[in-house]
Amino acid sequence: MTADYVAFHAAERPDATAFVDHGRVIAFSQFARDIRRCMQAVSDLGARRGNWVGVGCADIYLHWILLLALQRLGIASTSLQRDEPSGAARLFQRLDLVISGWDFPQFPIKRRHAITPQWVAAVREGAEIDERALPPKSRDDAVRVGHTAGTTGSPKMMPSERWNEDGRADSFIWSFEITNRARFLITTPFNVGSIFPLTSAVVRAGGTLVLETRMPIAQALSAHGITHLAAFPAHLKFILDSLPADFAKPAELSIFAFGATLSETLRERTMTRLATRLSDCYGSREAGFVSRIMSSGSGGIGTIWPDVEVEAVDEAGAPVPMGQLGRLKMRAPFMHSEYLDDPEATRRFFRDGWLLSGDIGVLHGPRRLQVVGRYDEIMNVGGNKLPPGNIEDMVLRTVNARDAGVVAMPGRDGIEEIWIAVADAQGDDRTLWARIGAALRTLQFTTFHLVRLPEIPRNAGGKILREQLKRAIAEAREVSRG
Repeated sequence: MTADYVAFHAAERPDATAFVDHGRVIAFSQFARDIRRCMQAVSDLGARRGNWVGVGCADIYLHWILLLALQRLGIASTSLQRDEPSGAARLFQRLDLVISGWDFPQFPIKRRHAITPQWVAAVREGAEIDERALPPKSRDDAVRVGHTAGTTGSPKMMPSERWNEDGRADSFIWSFEITNRARFLITTPFNVGSIFPLTSAVVRAGGTLVLETRMPIAQALSAHGITHLAAFPAHLKFILDSLPADFAKPAELSIFAFGATLSETLRERTMTRLATRLSDCYGSREAGFVSRIMSSGSGGIGTIWPDVEVEAVDEAGAPVPMGQLGRLKMRAPFMHSEYLDDPEATRRFFRDGWLLSGDIGVLHGPRRLQVVGRYDEIMNVGGNKLPPGNIEDMVLRTVNARDAGVVAMPGRDGIEEIWIAVADAQGDDRTLWARIGAALRTLQFTTFHLVRLPEIPRNAGGKILREQLKRAIAEAREVSRG
């Protein structure tokens, strides 16, 4: 458990830096004391083992030590956003306590404790809990609650037991090569599924977490000697686009990319200008890590994680031959087994110890997996089943555009037709049309439509919001073929 590792490092290396909060250096000894004070403060609020507690806090360091305190007490925590979507109502109904600096008037809350400057000062000066008086820890204690916003279906909740969270954190240490020399820059909020186990991994290894928002990320990387960074593809592209021309590539920087597969173009840019090691990881809240891509020129084919099993199956659930497209089915050592209070979704996606994911892909050999896209996004055009992501990557390799999105929509005769949207594409319409048409000739469809958009709608994780894209395309003017 992470708080135990903090106590270990505090005893062995009390003056080693655990956290840098906008230049304020916090040693492991102070870190351990702050966690114990938060444990006492949470206990004074009446929270007990087995409770669910939501934490909403703009102060990242305070948010972090509250999560670790709750975990040590055997209390399930979930990280809240200031503007939670309406789909979070079921989660709020489950919470026994909300500790937050924000109000959530739109949701039913059993009890809320406001984070005020006075309360924070009292916690910092308060008593430390006597851990010897606490009940023994259990590996089956629920200590974390993952929840989805329901952007691709109904919202879902997935409690994680202590063994699950510990296992996920430890897998990061191995996969991301985290040691006590690591300096990890926090740029993503804790409500994102991978961030809590990843930051836990850094602390467990004795590394340093760094929070710095006073300067651009490029400057923060240099100023704080950052060695590790995690980012969605869209976030990574933003970082690259904002690098100054004279930016000196770090001597050592490992980047963990997640949320969506990196295009080969973005991978090459990242390796040229920023990273010495780039892990493009595929996984989910339900299953954890599944596979990763580590090298350029991979063709999108990654290596399946140790102890993870993956099959590609047809609509009847039977495995398809190697090399053929199928829906991905997997089981992993730190996998969830149900969606809380949702037996129908549990029945549909969790079967006989396997997770039937919403993704499609191809197995190219033992432990070699290519993730192609979402099962519900596959386009059926004249009998050809086409993943939009492949076309988007091809378009971005062909023309100079900031972004691209592809959908299929029925034409006048009711047959699905390909629509391609590009954002900030350079060149005139005729040249743009000719280049994309030549690039797509090998895909064996004869008709496509092209529009220019100011933005391709994406969620916080960088995934294209297809229904919003369809609406934007319907309102846009089609590019002339010349």
